[in-house]
Amino acid sequence: MPTPAQREYNRRYRLAHKSECAARSRAWREKHREEYLAQRHLHYQLNRERILADNQARKAKIKQEVFAHYGNKCACCGETHWGFLCIDHITGGGIQHRKHINTHGGTEFYAWLKRNNFPLGFRVLCHNCNFAITAFGHCPHQA
Repeated sequence: MPTPAQREYNRRYRLAHKSECAARSRAWREKHREEYLAQRHLHYQLNRERILADNQARKAKIKQEVFAHYGNKCACCGETHWGFLCIDHITGGGIQHRKHINTHGGTEFYAWLKRNNFPLGFRVLCHNCNFAITAFGHCPHQA
């Protein structure tokens, strides 16, 4: 087991030689594919609850950041409960856009918005208002 000083040295070395360390790791994984997959599977089994909780927290944080940027409430009716909210393409064409950027929606799409610095053309809507606009061309709140 390395000492704290050795761990610190290793950490600094990996930061200073990031691309070389990544290439070495990639080569090892390719050469020892079965062993690597077995290690990953065992790690997941031993840490399943923590991994799932971390993933859930990461997804909630991304969703929170995106909704906060776009207003945190339905632009039509004012709904604020996150379970009812989604992101709407203001000009329509959401399905085509998600196909174009190769995402399925949900957290994948929220992460895309964040990576692209929250582009214009999106807003927060509740699922009811979003569906009404899609199905009827307008929301009953606006009639």
